[in-house]
Amino acid sequence: MIKQLSTMASAAALMLSAPANAALIERSFVVTGFYSSGPLSTLNIAINISFDNSKDIESTRNGFSVISDLPDHDLKYAYRSLNDLLLIGTNVSPAAAEVSSAKNDLAFLIFGASTASARPSSISYSTSSGKIYNSGSVKLVSTDLTSAVPEPATWAMMILGFGMVGAAARRRRQHVGVSFS
Repeated sequence: MIKQLSTMASAAALMLSAPANAALIERSFVVTGFYSSGPLSTLNIAINISFDNSKDIESTRNGFSVISDLPDHDLKYAYRSLNDLLLIGTNVSPAAAEVSSAKNDLAFLIFGASTASARPSSISYSTSSGKIYNSGSVKLVSTDLTSAVPEPATWAMMILGFGMVGAAARRRRQHVGVSFS
């Protein structure tokens, strides 16, 4: 009986432990662009973002907050789930993030946005005079903001493990007597 129960429990744990494909991603990025010319030598952009990586997201500000050295740029984001690509800028769509010389624009991409190996593209911005500046190099510092709540499969395996430890502790052990003659 116990052998059957442990076999069924092991099978259930294996079925429940399938990895999740889609998740609500909460990330914090600090992106710094370095410029050899223009009004800024560095441009810092701090971003807090929350998005669902299972679908494409049109241009939006939902779940998005930003602090930038260029406060007059009204930033939005779009997300392309197929490439795990986050597009950030004033003119964004799931197809592109563009910088126009006609107004104050800013745009950059973050490749692998929902992974630990996220990497940014160069940061481009334009000033009110219409001049466009591209960063020579970019540095990204990311901090995951995901909560420390395990997935349901992890909870199931943890509860199953505690149950098996409890069952093993409760099981009667036969007393073995030792006699010395």
